[in-house]
Amino acid sequence: MAKIKLKASTFNGIDINPSIELFIQKDLENKNLPLQVYSEIKNRLKNELKLKNEEVCFNIESKDLQELNNKNIQIDNEYFTQELYKIVKDEYLKQTGQINNEFLKRAIILFEERDIDGVNNILGKIDISSLSIYEINEFSFLQFKLSDKKDEKDFRLLLSRYENNPAKLKEIYFTYIKYLEDIRDEKKPYDLIVEFENRFSLDNLSKEEEALYYYLIGRNNYLRGEFLGSLINLKEALTLTKNEKMLANIYNTATNCYTDNMFFEEALNLANKALEIRELLKLPQKYDTYSLIGGIYQKSSQYKKALEYFKKANKGMENSRIYNYLAKASIMTGNKNGALEYIEKAKSFNDDKKGFTKLIELLYLYKIESYDRAGDFFIEQFVNPDNNQNYDKFVLAWAYSIKSQISFEKKLYEEGIKALSKAIDYFLFDKYILESFYVYLYPFCYDLPKKEIEKFLILVDKYSLNRKVSEYITKHKTISDKYNVHFKIPKGKNNLLEFYEKTKNINPVQYNSLALKKLINSYNFI
Repeated sequence: MAKIKLKASTFNGIDINPSIELFIQKDLENKNLPLQVYSEIKNRLKNELKLKNEEVCFNIESKDLQELNNKNIQIDNEYFTQELYKIVKDEYLKQTGQINNEFLKRAIILFEERDIDGVNNILGKIDISSLSIYEINEFSFLQFKLSDKKDEKDFRLLLSRYENNPAKLKEIYFTYIKYLEDIRDEKKPYDLIVEFENRFSLDNLSKEEEALYYYLIGRNNYLRGEFLGSLINLKEALTLTKNEKMLANIYNTATNCYTDNMFFEEALNLANKALEIRELLKLPQKYDTYSLIGGIYQKSSQYKKALEYFKKANKGMENSRIYNYLAKASIMTGNKNGALEYIEKAKSFNDDKKGFTKLIELLYLYKIESYDRAGDFFIEQFVNPDNNQNYDKFVLAWAYSIKSQISFEKKLYEEGIKALSKAIDYFLFDKYILESFYVYLYPFCYDLPKKEIEKFLILVDKYSLNRKVSEYITKHKTISDKYNVHFKIPKGKNNLLEFYEKTKNINPVQYNSLALKKLINSYNFI
């Protein structure tokens, strides 16, 4: 990035000297410069650098310049041409380089094919001292993309290395934002998207860059529980791209929005669209979609189907997350030995710092009715601050929900109500409205004495849960009606609305605990 001071005047004729930041983009068609300025610089470059006409092609990207034009600031083009030429001449041949190292070329191709073992093997054969500065930067960027734990210092260092190359800068931002979303970071992706918007003019993004930008915002919205916002941005991404890999990515994230709102038929339709593309192109991401489909079946309590798809996913991915999914499906199908085996495999990766594996272990102890062991495990893992300080709020919410059920089973009603209140608190902190309503129904499934139910209702009244859920359901109704047409999927059953209608009027005087428990168990939110 370079800086230029301009001579200019306002609409009222007042002389000003604004400074602007800009990028020089070699080999791109001019979009932003006045023709007079562009032609003068181009002719001087040809004459002074002895270049052919076809060798001189550039554009500048400057959000500052765009804002000045929007305000009708009159720029002195002659002065602007002189100052800009110095920078263009200086940077013209520096922006792009060439990769001559055959190992590095091959490593980049293998990375695109997701052959990570192959990439790591080849990178070890590269003599760093033989690389050009451009190749060293490309080598560093590839290492950054390969890293399981991307550090912000490395991200900032890469930005400084490519400060005069806007295309690479955008790619670095997109890579780091996607990584942070993948690890469920609660805040940084949103902050970096804002930083990106302040640095780059969206008008100068290519269609594919713009599609990726909206896709990442859609993912970020989804992680923040803003499903409508997610679908709005995913729809924008969908209209901009013709890249089949990107289409599959968009369908995958949209599937999550539909699944979490219990539109299971639509979710399966979307997931199969993603799977069709990924299988046709033989993309390794097909295993992600197998896992996604398993999650749809899991949430609709079709555990045998869920287990079938998680096993398919496991053939192409090995991490704590897939083993947690396999363990949970095994628990719910009654396969205790299989569940324990998968839990141990999940623990062996030692990559789960947010507590998901511990949550599945707690669920296992609860489901085998080992309530005392489960209670001790809960205190050790989820109450002890030395263990739970990095745990995801979603994990803590479910842990306290399971603890409440354990207490209700042991008829320790007051203890259960306190645990459940804390669970709802955690859920609402992270905007998990449906989950908070789902666990709110637990006390009505255990034949608690009427006075205990009344205590619970008084305790949760502070959350205004009924109002929050009602507002959520109103928004939820629009998802299928409004977005099915964009994703070209047929309308399916509204499971959530049906569930809500059957449970919204539960009260301490009249309810059937067995019928309610059966209804709750027909869906699975954990």
